[in-house]
Amino acid sequence: MFKHIKVVTALILVLAIFAVLQIASSGLFFNALKGDRQNFMLTQQIQREQVQLNAAWVALLQARNTLNRAGIRYMLDANNAGSGSTVSELVAQANQQLETADKSFAAYHHELPDEVKNMAYLVAVDEKYKVLHDALTELVQLLGAGNLKGFVDQPTQGYQNDFEGTYNTWVQTTSTLTAAGAEQNESAYQRALWIIGIVLLMLAGIVVLVWTGMKQLLLRPLKSTIEHIRYIAAGDLTQPIEAEGRNEMSQLAASLKHMQQALVRTVSDVRDG
Repeated sequence: MFKHIKVVTALILVLAIFAVLQIASSGLFFNALKGDRQNFMLTQQIQREQVQLNAAWVALLQARNTLNRAGIRYMLDANNAGSGSTVSELVAQANQQLETADKSFAAYHHELPDEVKNMAYLVAVDEKYKVLHDALTELVQLLGAGNLKGFVDQPTQGYQNDFEGTYNTWVQTTSTLTAAGAEQNESAYQRALWIIGIVLLMLAGIVVLVWTGMKQLLLRPLKSTIEHIRYIAAGDLTQPIEAEGRNEMSQLAASLKHMQQALVRTVSDVRDG
């Protein structure tokens, strides 16, 4: 079989196999890296969202706490027992905290991709945030109007609990997404290890096959040809030369055989002459 395969053809075939193997492995690794990049970007995006939403939530809690202090101070002032920050100062502080919450929530909303903003758990966060923010703003107005009864009667805790519930749902959902991304990365890593192992095995098999082919196609015929050249150089024209096949080494052997036969005829002519 090897006698009919040209050396150039064999070399081109080997190069083609290595090229296909390289392209295939590169494509698989590219897909793995692409998946890793997407999961990394998703994780980074969720972290940015979480930072801003946490800041908004903390600012709302601070505003609620400040307003409670303002309500207590209002009652103490009514009994001429108040000390420390005044009601107006505490209300101003609460307003600043509400503004901070608005800025952080706007930054959180800016981080959200447009294609996910209509998802139910995100819409719930928006709605419950607005309800709680409006309720705290109303508390500021009630204190400003001196309506302590309205301040106390407002079901602010219920609004806060509702927002906390949607916030916890958001945390659980994003944690699930992050965990899924990490699991995909781990699966991609395991696939990459398998790919590396398979590629190494294929390379080992190809190396063995190429070495076997080179021995049969090039090294053994070349060794035989060199031996015949040495025989001819030593004056031995009786060694049979096999010149079967169509590859380069067979053509070289055929040329050497032709030279041997020509030398035999020349020697015969000299003896007969």
